[in-house]
Amino acid sequence: MPSRLPVALGLYAVIAILAWFTLDARINIGAREISLRELTLAIVGLFVVRTLLFWYREKHETAQDSSE
Repeated sequence: MPSRLPVALGLYAVIAILAWFTLDARINIGAREISLRELTLAIVGLFVVRTLLFWYREKHETAQDSSE
């Protein structure tokens, strides 16, 4: 089964590009005014980090299992 990592990262990139070109509103959170674009990109970035950490853990566990 081919790795699904490139597909996931590609889809995250598409979401980030769409967010960059379509979102331009600003929202108030507490006493701060935050760009909806920046908030969306931060959330997508967190998903990218989570996906990469999961991929690295799986790769490490597979290598560890094969060495035993």
